[in-house]
Amino acid sequence: MSLYSLSRGGVTMNTSNDLVTVIAASNRKFKVVDMVFAGNAATSSSAAYCEIGLYLSTGGTTGGGALTPKKWESDEPAQGFTNFTTWSAQPSLSGDPYFRIGFQAYGGVFSKPIMPQRDLVFRNSEQLSLRPIAGTSVVSFTLVVDEV
Repeated sequence: MSLYSLSRGGVTMNTSNDLVTVIAASNRKFKVVDMVFAGNAATSSSAAYCEIGLYLSTGGTTGGGALTPKKWESDEPAQGFTNFTTWSAQPSLSGDPYFRIGFQAYGGVFSKPIMPQRDLVFRNSEQLSLRPIAGTSVVSFTLVVDEV
């Protein structure tokens, strides 16, 4: 078990673009074990509803803007998964999301540790896309994954 955090702050949501795409290594798997999303709208007048989906996705062309995963323990090995925050062509979403995460843009917070019996597991180059479903506000998030 190796825990890594992927964090991004002050991102303007766009329902056509992933906030981050995490791609499992071909010889490893990762599980989503925790996630936190917070609305960063500047005023209460911009307190729009925000919703983000966690999707299985495929494809995507020319990924870029990778986040640097933070190890929870300094002696953990280098992660095998990759991630991207930009694409020249976005990944295709595979059906409905696993989770729909809703919160208010002005100070709203969603925090949810995933229960062990409800782990989202991705393996063999499978992709997890975090993509806005509703809202175009500014958001910050942390996603914690366990790679085995």
